[in-house]
Parts: sequence; structure tokens; C-alpha cells
Amino acid sequence: MERACSGLTFDYSNANTALDLMKISEIATAFYHNSPEHNFQQLRTLISGDNRKTMAVSGEDEAANSVIGDILEAETLPEIMNYVLKRFPGRTAVLLGDRAQLESWRAAIRTVDFETIEWDWNISLKEREELLDKTIVLCRVAVRPEEWETISELKQTHGERLVTITELLLPFTNIAFLQKRLNYFVSSFDAIIRYYFGLTDFTPFAKLEQAYSLKDRRVIEFGPFDGCQTAGIVNYGARSVDCIEARAENSAKTMAAAHALGWRNVRVLMDDFHNVDAVRYGTYDLAFAHGVYYHSIAPFLFLRNLMSLSDNIFLGGFCATETRPDVPYTLLNYEGQSYKAKKYVEGNSFVSGVNPYGYIFDKDDLIRFFSERDYKVTVISEHAVPNARTYTQGGIFLRFLAQKI
Repeated sequence: MERACSGLTFDYSNANTALDLMKISEIATAFYHNSPEHNFQQLRTLISGDNRKTMAVSGEDEAANSVIGDILEAETLPEIMNYVLKRFPGRTAVLLGDRAQLESWRAAIRTVDFETIEWDWNISLKEREELLDKTIVLCRVAVRPEEWETISELKQTHGERLVTITELLLPFTNIAFLQKRLNYFVSSFDAIIRYYFGLTDFTPFAKLEQAYSLKDRRVIEFGPFDGCQTAGIVNYGARSVDCIEARAENSAKTMAAAHALGWRNVRVLMDDFHNVDAVRYGTYDLAFAHGVYYHSIAPFLFLRNLMSLSDNIFLGGFCATETRPDVPYTLLNYEGQSYKAKKYVEGNSFVSGVNPYGYIFDKDDLIRFFSERDYKVTVISEHAVPNARTYTQGGIFLRFLAQKI
């Protein structure tokens, strides 16, 4: 029996045909899910006949972990280790592995008390008094059956005090994986890790903190984006953060960050922000809306929603000037007052709103909207936007805190 498919003929009487079809299906599925760069590399490997990396490990020099390699090679690996070791409070951590590597981490691992022991798989850990009542971190990656047997035996002796570098780093592979497949505003793994750890701030949180402390606050955040702003809210001590996001790619990125960093006080909730008000979500200490207001197709509804959610509102975003965006002003009427704004057409990317158009307000009129409703407005920062990348950008980026009087 034969069947033609896209110019190829398969003989179903051949016992290998089913395997051939399965292989073709696997390749097609892989090509669909992988990036073009990865597919090109795979194709080149197949053409050259060099498929050693796709085969099972057959020799010692080919043994490697194919999952956490990106993280092990990251510049921020010491910072990552510093972060994950904080999850074991009350005990000194003992890091076992290559001495040179462990010592290279010492300068970066600043906030955790730890010791190092040079160790390899053939070195026994029995009756080592320096390991008693301490967290033991095996910093060599197990890639062979006998190494996993060693870990299993060590667990029988040291119990939950024994952890492997693999289990500590695996959650961060979610971030590295998504960065290869989704668009990130911060496209470098090392750069985004620094945002997540609070080594870099995406938003001027220090200035916001002077006006309104985030410590122990219940916060609702609109548009978490890559999760960098969420990180800032968490790092400044918020008790809880509810993130509102309508785009699947942005919710996935924020959830990956929350999982990797252990943000148990963060929830990612998928909803259109026009639907988010106190009737549906209750009230919060702070409504945090940075870089989102101008994506609203019904801006007064959105601003009213913010007021229902909290008496404290942090708002940040583009404001219009006479020349930017390069469209004329329109007057929007609400409750007997007129407000200047410029209408623009949305794109369809991870940085765009989910509605066909939005409005960028005149700076003074946006502030006036809150002042007329008995809110005290404190400007956190304001700066001109140089060399706008798109016509949708306003000429000013404004951030302010509005507090009900």
C-alpha cells in the first residue's frame, strides 16, 4: 500500500514506515515550536550529518545537562545563588563543588552566610561534622546514573537539608525559555534578572516610596508587562500584589518571574482593565497604573475604576504636547468639563493595548481631572521624551501620586 504526501511516497507495507512517519511528525512539531534560529541550526546539523548532540549521552565528555546550561553560563549566576540561598534562613549554607567557582561567587553572595568545601562525586561526605545542622548545596550537576545514586544516598543521611543546584536553578529556565520565544521589553536574561532582584528599578520606586511607602500595602497593578514593575512593588515590601493583564504573553512572563523568584504574594489575573473596579475586585491600599492609562478606549471609565479601587493612585504614562503625537487635539467631555487629549490607533504587539485606539491626555488636564475630584496630586517625575520611536508616543512622560483628601 502506498500513499503520496507532498511529493513523497510512503510504502505502508514497509515495517519502518510507521517509524518514519513518527519521525517526520516529531520534526514538524519541533519546527513549529522552536525559534527560526534554532530550526536553522538543527537543519544544518541534519544536513552535515553531525547529529551527536541529538543522541543519548555515550561518552563522559558528552555528558551534560541540557536544561540549566543557559543559567549556569549567565553573568548573574552569583546573584541568582545569592537570591535562592536566602530561602534557607536560620542555617549556614555549605556549598560543595569546584573550589574556584565557589570562591568566584563569594563577592556577589553578600547577604547570606555560607561556607565552601571542595568536593567531587568520589569524595565521601560521611561523618563530616562541618555539615551538621547546615544546609548542604551540591553545586555539581548530576548527569550520570551513579551521580544520581550518590544524591539519593546523601538524602538518606542529610534529609531535607540537602539540596542540588539543579533544583534551585530550574525555575529560572522558564524565564530563559520564554525570552527565546516571546518579545520582552528587557531582552537580555542577565538584564531582566537584575530588575527582578531589585538591582535595577524599572520605575522610580525610590521617589514613590518617599511619597507613599509600599511596605505592607495591598497593591493592584495594571499591565505587569515583563514583571519588572511587579518586582519593584514586591522588593519594596508590598504585602500582596494583584496583577491585571489582558495579553497572554505578558501574563506568562510575569507568572514565570513569580514562580522563579517565589513571589507567593503575587497573583496574575487576566482581565481587561475596563472591567476592573471595586465591585469586582474590592479595594486596595494602592492602585498602580504605570504605562497603561493611554491604552484605554474609555479613559474616564478607567480613571473612575482606579478611584473605586483605592484612595491612593500611582499613575504614569505619556502625555500629549502640541507636536506629539502628530495628530490634532480633541476635546473629551465628562461631567460638564472638557479635557484635551489626542486619539491614536493602537498596534498589535505586547506593548500595545487590546483595544483599537486610545487617548493621550494633556498633562495639565490629566492632573486637573484628579484635582477636581478632591485628590491631592504629587508629581513623582516628569521628563521630555526624546526621539519618539513611534507616532503614538507623547512628548512628555509623567508620573504622579493622587491621594484622596
